[in-house]
Order: sequence, then C-alpha cells, then structure tokens
Amino acid sequence: MIWALVLIMLGGVLAGFLHVWLKKRISFFPLLVIEIVLLSVLAVYLFIAYELGFTIRAMSSFGYSFLMCLITFSHESGYEKIKNEANRVEIEKIELNKHSSRVWVDAAFAMTFIGLSVLYFVFNSYDSVWSLILLYTNVVMICQLLKKAVLYRNLEVYFSKETNCIYILSNITAKRYPLSELSEAKLESNVDVLKLFPLFTMFSTNEDFTSSMGKTLKLVFSGETVYFNAKNTSWLTTIESREEKELPSEIAQVEVLPFYHKKNIKRLLGKMYFAISVKGVGAYTTLTVILSLLKVPIWAITIAVIVFWIFNLYISDRLLKIALDVKEIDDPNVLAVADKVLSRAGISDVKVFQTEANELNGFAAGANIGRSMIVLTSETLKLPLEAIEAVFAHEAVHVKKRDVMIGQIIRILALLVIALFIYWLYHSFLLRNESLLFYIVFALIFFFPLIQSLLLQWMEVRADHLGAIWLDNGNDQMADGLTALAVKQDELTYKAQRYNLSNEEKNSSIERDSWFFRFLEFQFMIHPPMYWRIQSLKETGTEWNMKKIRKWWKERFYESLPDKKNKMESM
Repeated sequence: MIWALVLIMLGGVLAGFLHVWLKKRISFFPLLVIEIVLLSVLAVYLFIAYELGFTIRAMSSFGYSFLMCLITFSHESGYEKIKNEANRVEIEKIELNKHSSRVWVDAAFAMTFIGLSVLYFVFNSYDSVWSLILLYTNVVMICQLLKKAVLYRNLEVYFSKETNCIYILSNITAKRYPLSELSEAKLESNVDVLKLFPLFTMFSTNEDFTSSMGKTLKLVFSGETVYFNAKNTSWLTTIESREEKELPSEIAQVEVLPFYHKKNIKRLLGKMYFAISVKGVGAYTTLTVILSLLKVPIWAITIAVIVFWIFNLYISDRLLKIALDVKEIDDPNVLAVADKVLSRAGISDVKVFQTEANELNGFAAGANIGRSMIVLTSETLKLPLEAIEAVFAHEAVHVKKRDVMIGQIIRILALLVIALFIYWLYHSFLLRNESLLFYIVFALIFFFPLIQSLLLQWMEVRADHLGAIWLDNGNDQMADGLTALAVKQDELTYKAQRYNLSNEEKNSSIERDSWFFRFLEFQFMIHPPMYWRIQSLKETGTEWNMKKIRKWWKERFYESLPDKKNKMESM
C-alpha cells in the first residue's frame, strides 16, 4: 500500500500547487467549494477501497503535502506592498542570464536523494512509520524543486535609483533590498551549487535566485546573501551608498569552479555524504535495505546501523569541514583570545575555524579532544573581542567535556528506549491494532525533542557557567558576550524580515517573552531562552555547582507556566 500512499502525497502537492495558481484566477468561495467537493470524493473513495487505518493515514498525508506546498509557495506578508512600490517608482530592469541547466542540476541532486527512498520502498512495500517519515522528507524536497522551476520561469530583477533599492519579483516571491544595507558585492565565475543546494549546508541565509550555471552576482546584505545571474553589473557603480560603504569602484571577480570539476570531486562527495548521513536518513535507509536483502538477522542489522553511526561520529569533524567550507581563522587578535581561552581550558591543541554565514553562531565538532574543532561564523567574528572570547569559552567547555560525543550518545539512547517501548507494545497483548500503533509511534517521535531538550540544555547551561571561569571578567563577560550576540542576531533577523516589508515588530531575545514561547524554548529547544541564560549569569557567582543545576531545573519548570500576575488580571 506504500505506492498508493506515494500517489496520494503527490496528489496533495499537485493540489497545493493548483490552489496557488487558481486563487489568482477564481474568487475564494467557488475555489473553496471545488476543493471541498474533491476532498470529499477522495475521502469517500479511500473509505470504500481501504481499511480505516490506512484511510486516516492517507488523508493525513494528503493534508501534510497540501500544507507544505502552500507554505512553499505562499507570499510573504509584504508581497503586494513591494510589487506596488516597484510599479510606482522609476525602475530599470536588470537583464538575467537564464538556462534550464540550472534547474536540471538541482533536480538531479534532489532525485539522487529521493532515489534512495524509492529503493527502500521497492523492497519494503509496507507503509510503516519509517516509510512515512521518508515520504514527508521527500515532499519538502519536491516542493522546493517546484519553487526553483517557477522562479526560473518568471523571475525578474529591477534597480531603482529613486529608492536606491533592487527589487526581486516573481509570481511567488517579492524582495526589496536597500543598497544602503549592501556590505559586499562579488561576481563569481560560476554558480557554487555545492554552497546553494539546501541539503549541502547547515545555514539558510542564502537567497538563491540563480537561473543559469554561469557568472553569478553575489550581494551580501545585513541578514541575507543574495545570488542571481545578472548580464551586466554597471548599475552597481551608481548606487548612492558606494563611498559610504567603502565598496570598490569595480566589482571583484572570484573564480568558482564548476561542481563537476576534478578539484571539486572531494568537496562534492563530502557534501553528498553530509546530506544523506547528517541532514537526511538516506545512508541508513540504504544500509538497512541492503542488509535486509541479504537476509541478515534484525539484531545484526541493528549492530551494523550503530557501528555506522559511530563511524559517522568519528569522521564528523572532517565531514563538517567540507560541508561548511571552513577555513582557518587568520586574524591575529581573534587567535590571541582563542589561544588564551583554550590554554586555560587545557585543550590548546584544538583548532579554530570560520565559516561564511549571516547568522551569529559558534559550535564545537569532533568526537574527542584530539579531533575536535571550534567553528565561528563570519558574522560572529564581527563582534567585539570580549564577546568573541566568551563564545570561545562556551564552546571550549563542549570540547573539554566531550559534549558532542555525549550528546550523540544521548540521542541514540533516547531513540533506542523509544524503539524498545514500541517493540514491547507491538508484541504485548495490550496493543494489536496496527493503525493505533502507527499513531503512538508518531506521538513518541514528537515526544523525542522533550527528552533531548532536557539533557542537552543542561550541557548548554554548564557551558555558560563553566566557560565563564576561564574569562578575565567571569560571569559578567559571559553575560555581556551573550547579550552582544543576541542583540546583533535580533537586528539581522529584523532587517531580513524588512526585505519582505514585513509588518512584524522587532523582537528582543534578551527580554522575557510570553509564557507560551518560554514553554516552547525551555521544553523543546536545545538552548534555554537567552534572557534566562543572561539573567542566571548575572544573579550567580562565577562557579559551577549543584546549586546552579537545581536553579536551572526549578526555573525550567516554573518559567514554562503562565505568570501568576496574568492569571490574577484575567480573573
């Protein structure tokens, strides 16, 4: 029945795509009536042709696919504002190079990963939870591929001297980039597909509007980096903020090798392996299928999967170097503060790297101290040195305490506990209804972040407080560093929203939010809310002890509840 489910999910994607296309041509009420009638016909057919359990799964899958398609193709909140402004002001069209090879390259990569799932379905036709997870992952990829094709067909870019902005317009998106926010402009000799394809990177601040495989204009704005294939760049030399931003009179040209070039083979293979083993489940799926075909016992398959996971953990540092295109930090001032912190932590042999991204982030990687590294984003390196030192101190704790390895072990143990519980349910007399079991499994999968958050947040709190011991100004410097990072990230996020002319107000992550968002962050996220991290550093001494653990545990619970004051006001 898995193939019937595949067709239904593809039907959901098609229905979502048609909804987006028809709503511009048909008024809301007739479109709603048509969709209700068609959905009712589908539901009646499924109830007649299949059992109740499959019908419920099929309708849920159809709804998920339909929703994902709507989200992918939905207009940003300021879509109409931007299009109206572009029609109102004097604009100059920027001619684009277009060639269908750009779409086909993304399609080839996407179909490679989807093909691994198809291989699983060919040899395992039962519609298990695992199959549904693979299908859901593929639906997102298919929607993104459709979006790329639509952008290729009707993308247009304009420049306005009047507003000193560029406008990127299509049927599904509208962006307005003030050139006063431009910090860097480069002309790359080829599209760097290995950086832009979604599964090949960990960060999502790149806006890929490329429409050919040739020369690509890269524009770095606050919060976003934009790529498109302009035929000429002469309009850039006329922008008002060029001297203020200290941009060169000519656009710098950078050589980017095609993804298939022999010098890129290692990078290509590394990116693909990263996609299937870290960002996806294709590698584990393929291994399971091969061993199943060889009639390997289930216990041996389980051991093989665990060994494969250990291998991936062992090579994680080298894998992330390729996936993130890291390079060693060469700023002597940054290296000096890194050396000071790492020496105090007793792990001076750890190397520090940077990766290009418009997000403020830092992380540790590697299974053990001898193979570990600390990576900071290029935007993080723009912070004051005291704040950068605080970030290094936080990440140094993760390295010294082997949190990367322990965190992975925690995840695999949590999954094993869930798997054993499911196995017990299936083989006990308490549960023989496979449809009910299906949804219990799904509920447990969504419950998994609760377990993960509980254990990993403890590591993050420890990294803040233990890392502060290695700083000259202790807790105050760590709190100030986190504040600087959060304020800058809030600023970049707000500016990125303004490129859509969004009506959303500027939020502050260092201020206490409403109880619902506090609940989500405390109970489901890896990091506690930033306001609490800063507050806990300011309210306690520079040390790490059981008292602080109890404080985190207690406040993690109470901060997730509605405020008493709000309760009193509502009475």
